[in-house]
This record gives sequence, structure tokens and C-alpha cells, in this order.
Amino acid sequence: MQKEINHPLLGTIRVEIHRGNKRLYLRFGRDGLKLVLPAEKYMQDGIRLIETNLSRIRTIKAEHERKLLDSSEIKAGTIERLRMKARAEFPQRLHTLAAKHGFTYKRCFIRDSRTRWGSCSSKGNINLSLFLAGLPGHLQDYVMIHELCHTRQMNHSPEFWCEVGKILPDYPRLRKELSAYSWYGLK
Repeated sequence: MQKEINHPLLGTIRVEIHRGNKRLYLRFGRDGLKLVLPAEKYMQDGIRLIETNLSRIRTIKAEHERKLLDSSEIKAGTIERLRMKARAEFPQRLHTLAAKHGFTYKRCFIRDSRTRWGSCSSKGNINLSLFLAGLPGHLQDYVMIHELCHTRQMNHSPEFWCEVGKILPDYPRLRKELSAYSWYGLK
């Protein structure tokens, strides 16, 4: 039996019932976080386990995701999957964020950029790295908002950061979290 928990900070957590188990536990895999329970009646205990260890789980989750992005693990097929995901999701997501916050831009391009997560040209074109597709959604949104703010401020002046802060008041935390994912020259 499989279920899911949608956690506000951790995202989707798969729940599996393994009747032969005597304990409940959390495990990270390529497909994300999984909660394993001996029976469905332990669901509330599982949720308590998650909430009690939330800080530790988030730290381990970030480390796990960094390892998945490690350049030694990236294969051509993985890059192609990231490219397909980015092309399928990012243009609409950027459009939605721009409309929601009153930004305009010309075009969105998905690039194989290994030196930056995104950029904004003086013509108002936004370039997003396909490698963003390997990051959690909230960090993808941060990069997109960051680039949209460059359509108003083409620098990193205090005015620029004020613009970012109007939309994402916790941007310093997001910026720091994003830096933890830097790999292969991305910063």
C-alpha cells in the first residue's frame, strides 16, 4: 500500500506499509523521502517522527539532493531528462510568476549553463539553466523571481535586493540555501 503526505517544507513524502517491519523509519532514495510504517495505524506516529526531527531531516535532505547533483553522478540521460523537464515546466512557471507579480519580459530560454542558474539580458530575455530542474521548486522560484527583478534593476544594487525582498522577504535564506547546491562551477 502506498500513500503520500504533502509536507509544507519537505514536499511530497511517499508512505509505504511494510507489514513485516516492527519499526517506522524514514529513508531517502532517488525518488525522494519515504516514510515506512509497519501498519497504517502508525500514520500519526510517522507524522510525529517527521515533525520532531524536521530540522535534521531538512539538513539530510539537502545533503542528499546535493549528492544527486554531484557532477560525478550526472550522465547524458540525466541531463536530457533535466532538459526535458525544464523545457516542459519553466516557461509556464516563469510566465505565471511574472503575471502574479507584475513583471514583463520578452522571452524565456533554457540553456545548458554551467556557470549560473539564470540571467536576464538588457533586452528583457530571461535565460534559465536546465540544471535548475534538479533543484527543489522553491529554489527554482527564487531564481526566476531574481531574474524577473533584473527586468527592473539590471544590477545587484540595494534597490534590486529591495525589489526581491518585496516578493520574497526571506530571500537571504533562499540565497544561502541555493549556494549549498552549487556544483560544477554553478554559484
